[in-house]
Amino acid sequence: MGKKVTPEKYHNDGPIHHRRCRDIFFLIVFLIFWGGMGFVAYFAWQFGSADSIKYGSDSLGNICGINNSLKDNTKPDLTNYTQLYYFNPLSTSSTKVCVQQCPNTTQLASLTNLICKHGITLAGANDAAKLNDLSTQISSKNCAFASVSSRSVVNRCIPNLDATTVDFILSNDNAFSDALASNAGLSLSNAKSIAIQALEDVSNSATEMAIAMSVSLGATFVWVILLRFTASLIVWVLLLGSEAGIIAFSVWLYFEWQYKVNALTSIPIMEQTSSEQMMVKAYLGFFITFTSIAVLMFFVIVALRKRVKIAVQIIKESSKAVMALPTLILIPVFMLCLSIALLSLYLIGMLYLSTIDVSKVGANAQFNALAVTDIGNYMQWYWLFGLLWTYFTIKAINQTSIAGSIATWYFTRDKGAIPTFTVAMSVWRCFRYHLGSLAFGSLIIAIFYLVRIVLLYIEKNLKVSQNKFLKFLFACLQCCFACVTRFIAFLNKNAYIEIAIYGKSFCASAKDAFQLLIRNALRLAVVDSVSGFILFFSKLFISSCGTFYLFARLRDNASVSFYTVPLVIVFICSYCIATFFLYIYEMAIDTIFLCFCEDCEKNDGVNKPYFMSDNLKKIIGDPEKK
Repeated sequence: MGKKVTPEKYHNDGPIHHRRCRDIFFLIVFLIFWGGMGFVAYFAWQFGSADSIKYGSDSLGNICGINNSLKDNTKPDLTNYTQLYYFNPLSTSSTKVCVQQCPNTTQLASLTNLICKHGITLAGANDAAKLNDLSTQISSKNCAFASVSSRSVVNRCIPNLDATTVDFILSNDNAFSDALASNAGLSLSNAKSIAIQALEDVSNSATEMAIAMSVSLGATFVWVILLRFTASLIVWVLLLGSEAGIIAFSVWLYFEWQYKVNALTSIPIMEQTSSEQMMVKAYLGFFITFTSIAVLMFFVIVALRKRVKIAVQIIKESSKAVMALPTLILIPVFMLCLSIALLSLYLIGMLYLSTIDVSKVGANAQFNALAVTDIGNYMQWYWLFGLLWTYFTIKAINQTSIAGSIATWYFTRDKGAIPTFTVAMSVWRCFRYHLGSLAFGSLIIAIFYLVRIVLLYIEKNLKVSQNKFLKFLFACLQCCFACVTRFIAFLNKNAYIEIAIYGKSFCASAKDAFQLLIRNALRLAVVDSVSGFILFFSKLFISSCGTFYLFARLRDNASVSFYTVPLVIVFICSYCIATFFLYIYEMAIDTIFLCFCEDCEKNDGVNKPYFMSDNLKKIIGDPEKK
């Protein structure tokens, strides 16, 4: 149950309302950091090359679609060459050149059909000599082996995978085929047929796919309601079913072991092979292992049955809370929009930072090219850290706002008198008082994520090295930091719940949350396991609803011959929809669990009445009989 602790003052209708701003220093640091982000954005806008983003640049660094000679008189004027073409259209690492328009036919290179690097001219007094030089230029990668029929997409020439183009590539240049085979693991002809058929099937079933995802969305809301009534049944069926399955598998292993033993004993010892003897021992080992698991699982279920009941009831209470506060759905939707806007800003900024024009900077400041390159690299890391810190701050606002709303519901004794604008007030408290605390918590986890990215970057560069010790060391560091990052994310989430309830600083809330969870470690383990299992099962069920609906519709659809791709797309999208909406449910479970633990420790049910529901009171016992 955990020890009794000094009670906090609850407001009659939920979390305390008399708060003050916390961790202001970190809010100021966050705002100053965003001032730096503004400077980086200005620098990138001023000195980045928008033309390089719009048109791209060739392998020599010349930007397509502009007069490069204005910056460097040794560079060509490519004003009319607005399209970027790859010599090998199946590999982005191949030589690329600027062309006036993408080829509309597929044919071998010739004197009248030639795509070469800018400035390359064929030497020779006659056509035969020029053809000989053309062969040399092709071997030197200065000219393309062939022109491939393409279409312009964002000023890049993308090959048309029509039958003529595919047959040409297959019959004339193995390099094209090898490039695709190494990337996709398929022959070009197979890739073409599968890709085209898949696109046609997706196009023909687009309406049914949209309806199927709508079915998954509807199934999400229905499932949340059903969990309120069927959570207990689902949990016990899954637990007892798992136990029965392990027992059945153990019995099968026993009989299989007996069969192997009898078969082996019928063979003279001198004729028995070592593999046959090892097989008998392996079956015996598996039988003992799974029998031990079954016995252990049985005793765990018996010993923790009360805590399992608590976990089930908390899941039911979470469903009630979510249904009582329907406007909760607006919080993650709004935060998703903010996250998309942040990601868009990040991508645009990185594009500009990656195309900083040294000549522009040199014309306006006393920098050398090397210094400018270094500044651009540092700014990219700064921009990346800004993305991480801001994203985790948005996520923290999301978590704290949901937690505040759910906590208000829990600590309201009369559930029929939930305060008006509960969700709006929770969001308001979050922005008004706790942005500094959320920025502090987000800063910590952003630092760890940045360290992991740096380690991944170093590890990737070490792959070309033959130093196995360094590879092993960085792999271990990655694993350790991944574990630490997950723990910090878990602790942060619970700290945000404490902030939503009591309005304390981040460090105080993290300490209180950690100590509370330690005192209720067994409850936490059971609730976390049961709820995680239920949520995963829920996501699979919801995804399956939309997928089975689409399967039933496509089965008799003559226009769709290969409907695996539409089914996979719908399943993945449905799973994402379920994850997005059940995130509220997941946060509600965590919040109600912490509220329940606080309620048990700070109230006794007699002199200080519990806030929990009657069903939870029945599980923990009648306090007046103690």
